[in-house]
Amino acid sequence: MANLGSRQRMEGKSIKYQLPNLRASKTSLKIKQILEQEKNIIPGFPAALQQMDMKSLEEEYKALQGDKSGEVEYFQSLDETINGMKGILDPVKCQCGLEYNLKLDGEAMDIS
Repeated sequence: MANLGSRQRMEGKSIKYQLPNLRASKTSLKIKQILEQEKNIIPGFPAALQQMDMKSLEEEYKALQGDKSGEVEYFQSLDETINGMKGILDPVKCQCGLEYNLKLDGEAMDIS
């Protein structure tokens, strides 16, 4: 019986030492699986994209970034135009003879 307890302790220590190796193997297996998945994704890309080299892809990425900055410029310009219109007070005469003052103030147009 005493021999059985000693044997279990030795097996426990053995398992304790094997645990990091098992974790490393598990991580290695996950990495291999991810790489295999990535290899399977590439054939799904259009042929032209598969044949592009890194330099071409970088140029394409820079072009997309340029489009993005152009878009940001457009929205900034639009915002400036809207802010410029906020101070305008414009009288408008209705066909019925009444006169209204239109003023763009904040987020809404005020008609008084």
